[in-house]
Amino acid sequence: MSHQKTVLVSTPMFGRYSAESRELLREYGCEFVELSREEASDRETLFSHLEDADAWVVGYTEIDAETFDRAPELEVIAKHGTGVDNIDLDVAEERGVTVANAPGANANAVAELVFLHMLNYYRDVGGGDDAVRDRNWDAEIGREVADKTLGIVGLGKIGQTLVERTAGFDLTYLAHDVADRSAFLADHDVEMVDELHGMLGRVDFLTTHVPLNDATRGMIGDDELSALPDDACVINTARGGIVDEDALTRALEDDAIGGAALDVLESEPPDERDRYDALLADDRVTFTPHIGGKTEEAMGEISSLTARNIRNVFDGEDPVHRVI
Repeated sequence: MSHQKTVLVSTPMFGRYSAESRELLREYGCEFVELSREEASDRETLFSHLEDADAWVVGYTEIDAETFDRAPELEVIAKHGTGVDNIDLDVAEERGVTVANAPGANANAVAELVFLHMLNYYRDVGGGDDAVRDRNWDAEIGREVADKTLGIVGLGKIGQTLVERTAGFDLTYLAHDVADRSAFLADHDVEMVDELHGMLGRVDFLTTHVPLNDATRGMIGDDELSALPDDACVINTARGGIVDEDALTRALEDDAIGGAALDVLESEPPDERDRYDALLADDRVTFTPHIGGKTEEAMGEISSLTARNIRNVFDGEDPVHRVI
């Protein structure tokens, strides 16, 4: 090392559930500079700390060309998670900054939340809790998840884990993915559908597990939602923007679908646009505040992978998971 390495941390999750992640970098002689969410969102404060940063552990902070301009020493951006849609990858590549992430570390956590939303859609646990607290013992008749059809958009690590974790419920699995998933399909009873529309009319649940990019933004829009059965549930735990929120609002208003479960939104928390007024007022929609990957176990594994990504780059090696 020519000088002590400075690691800027702008996500409070790093190391909270994995002491070894910080220790791995301390052993290397790294110094940590910690920013709160408020400090990270203030660009001038962020820029003042970026000037000496060799590595940056980032959550959802937007990283654009100007941000790179203010980080002359930066060697690596380590996303504390999977999605890198908040990072301008083209500029990172131009500047020679390595971008790494931690895919798959939260797969079990996200898969469990998806299944929780599936169960809740048919059983309305929250509504039942409200009823009892109101001294009301009347119960709605629910439905069973067993023997239903689950459509999975994106059969990567999370989609695959969802199949494995729900295998005991006799679900029929349909999946659409642009990648070759033949290795997984060899051991699992999943029907791959080349065209997304080829499965929409057959599913009880539609769940999205793709990154947000130009190809996937708005991929579940008016046409796709209108193709679903009128009692189907749309679940999005991936990124806001994959499901077109305006189209979703229209589909619900027209009773074109049965409901939705949203862990992610285009604006987090929801802003004051009319579309959010309508969605938030609709009791057929269940919301969670982007908690899909937020379990102690997942956060610990993500932190460990993040630290190893940084350590590898400092050692002149490839990160464990390189984006660019």
